[in-house]
Amino acid sequence: MQDADNQEDPIPVSGEKPNANDTIPTREELPQTVPLGNLPIPEMPPSIINNGLPLPAEPFIQVAQRCDVGVVRSRNEDSSFVFVSQTGGQEALLPFSLCLVADGMGGHHAGHEASRRVSREVGTYVLTQIYLPLVRSEPAAEPIRDVMLKAVEAANRSLYTPDPDKEGGTTLTAALVVGRRLYLVHVGDSRGYLLAEGKMQLLTTDHSVVQRLQEAGQITAEEAENHPHRNLLYNALTGSDLEIDTYTRSLPRQGLILLCSDGLWGSVSDAEMQAVLENSDLSLQGRANLLIDKAIAGGSTDNVTAVLMDFRL
Repeated sequence: MQDADNQEDPIPVSGEKPNANDTIPTREELPQTVPLGNLPIPEMPPSIINNGLPLPAEPFIQVAQRCDVGVVRSRNEDSSFVFVSQTGGQEALLPFSLCLVADGMGGHHAGHEASRRVSREVGTYVLTQIYLPLVRSEPAAEPIRDVMLKAVEAANRSLYTPDPDKEGGTTLTAALVVGRRLYLVHVGDSRGYLLAEGKMQLLTTDHSVVQRLQEAGQITAEEAENHPHRNLLYNALTGSDLEIDTYTRSLPRQGLILLCSDGLWGSVSDAEMQAVLENSDLSLQGRANLLIDKAIAGGSTDNVTAVLMDFRL
């Protein structure tokens, strides 16, 4: 099991208290919001590139998604899952959002069934073990990171079959935001990105043979882009043993998280993706749609999925 948990946040967050046990933070640990004074309150929070505008008076998370079959395949083997909870009042809950992307493996039996089952198994597990206790004001039974790992392990077990001809497989990249804390789990070559302060950071490492060749210095990044085995994975959810990458960090005050399948990142460059995400003329759903359209126009022969999480915390 690989653990990419950062000890020092790439983007410092002033006023945030340490959370050594990695459990659900209390409301008192939320940073104070910027007062609006006499400024008019917009109907929707400003785009992430309008840094001069005030943050909303309350923490805010907005999510958009598009899971498209593409123009070549007849069946969509991608699956996505999004859940956002926001409350108001004197004792409002912490902002909470769970998003994930799963890409069924076309070379396996019923890849679409594997991605569907895993996405819903993980969603159900996390909401039951983390969100419901939060709503009920009950203490968390386990640290969030441990719950995320157990959710993936349980979903992986659900794919087990003694018949190798019926084996199904899928990738999984899931991001959970609780307050201003991000918890990410990852298996395969779907990806997670964070856009903040004008910089887009790749949060995941592809579990592909080509990525390992590149890390070993046997091929260059340019050669990896066009390698004939670019989509060959050495790690995925198939019901067998697997490695799960984890990543935990504090989030900046505002930004955007992108989760996507390889049908998107394999056809649209990081620079192009960032330009779309920073396009304030488009709604969040409009940006998700444009990413998919660009992938298809760029020659993607795969299913294409994008999940966007815009946050002001």
